[in-house]
Amino acid sequence: DNISCEFVVVVSDSLRKQGIGTRLMEALIEAARHHRLKKMEGTVLHDNHPMLDLTRELGFSQRKLPDDPTVVAVELCL
Repeated sequence: DNISCEFVVVVSDSLRKQGIGTRLMEALIEAARHHRLKKMEGTVLHDNHPMLDLTRELGFSQRKLPDDPTVVAVELCL
């Protein structure tokens, strides 16, 4: 729609806690802004606390989905 984009980031368990997810997310946000998108969206498993913490630190809002309690919708206005 040239207004929003969806992100997905997967980091191998063996590579966690090295800042890879943060660098990937920062690069995706920069690319989305470069393309003048207005919003970035994603879904995160409700028990994936490191990713929920990261998206919160990056300024994403978070909301529970009433129809699927296993995921949290995250959104960043760019």
